[in-house]
Amino acid sequence: MLDKIKNFLLDIFFPKFCFSCKKEGSYLCKDCKATLEISEIQCPKCQSGKLNGLYFALPYKSPLIKELIKKFKYEPFAKEISNTLVSLILDHFL
Repeated sequence: MLDKIKNFLLDIFFPKFCFSCKKEGSYLCKDCKATLEISEIQCPKCQSGKLNGLYFALPYKSPLIKELIKKFKYEPFAKEISNTLVSLILDHFL
């Protein structure tokens, strides 16, 4: 019950908008997510050394990905971005 109230208040005071197109409803809308190119390769710099086998779902050079990660790390009300980031990683491995 308290979680529902908390989520309701967060939606009122901090509504979710797509970081790319500003459409209301989620931090990354389906249209903007479709424009992201999911990587199918290993990190070329990490294939030798201690980080062998390190994969990345999306290149960090993308301004949208940088914004998503920055908001996730530094804005306490936007922790729901974790669901979006997890779905990108799952899409990568599927």
